[in-house]
Amino acid sequence: MLKKSFTNFFIVGIASILAVAIVFYGGEDKQNVQPQDGNMQNLLQDAVFSIGPLSRVEKKARGAAVKVLESEGYGSGTYVTYKGFHLVITAYHVVKDSPFNIVEIQSQSEQIARGKIVHTQPNNDFAVVSIPNKIKGMKPIKLKTRKTFPDVGTELTYSGFPNNHDVVTFRGRVAGFENTPKGESILLHTYGWFGASGSGVYDSDGYLVGILWAVSVGKAWGDLQIVEDIAYVSPTSSLDLDAMFDGICKESPSDPQCIIHNKINDLRNPQPIETNK
Repeated sequence: MLKKSFTNFFIVGIASILAVAIVFYGGEDKQNVQPQDGNMQNLLQDAVFSIGPLSRVEKKARGAAVKVLESEGYGSGTYVTYKGFHLVITAYHVVKDSPFNIVEIQSQSEQIARGKIVHTQPNNDFAVVSIPNKIKGMKPIKLKTRKTFPDVGTELTYSGFPNNHDVVTFRGRVAGFENTPKGESILLHTYGWFGASGSGVYDSDGYLVGILWAVSVGKAWGDLQIVEDIAYVSPTSSLDLDAMFDGICKESPSDPQCIIHNKINDLRNPQPIETNK
């Protein structure tokens, strides 16, 4: 288990409203505030929120929530299948420093699976990790991404891992939208805190709506204060599934689906042939 240590977070203001991205590390408790390009910030852990009985989708999303480990801490992710491949979708900032693009995934029973990053979209804070073997004791969700933004007032759900707590489940409603350095984000009225970055946000039909990546921060009496009930979600309408599958097939070129996929790509993008005398 990871032990609680210090937090390292970066804050930049948009007038009086800001967003914060928080990374959880091991050691003493202290805060190190540094400037960062852009107006938004990353988020790696969260807290507890009480809700009623779970729906079928909420149970599935909760059962697919995993920890995404890094060298000095962890974030969250959602375990999915896509065209038969086992994947974990998370936030790019959670895994961007992974050596050799190798990532360790921890199940809710603390089983460790290793995977490789096969697709990233830093501008939207998406990362996809391919898992060569199933994560023991867990059932993935079949990936269905929402192609449009949800309406304001739509209820969404996510499950993730708070500060060394076991998995917890949250509900929230879409409060609005905002242009950010990660593109147009969904503002979700819910609860976010350290450890939530990378959590998969689902709608009531089981579509993956987005990936949680930040919480809001505001100024109060000259001091910065986290607004923990406004979370930023990067919408999966921006997730490039074709590029993601290209990355999967580069990692698994002998898979029958990938053989066909790669041949089609070769036909679509023929390479010039050198000619010699």
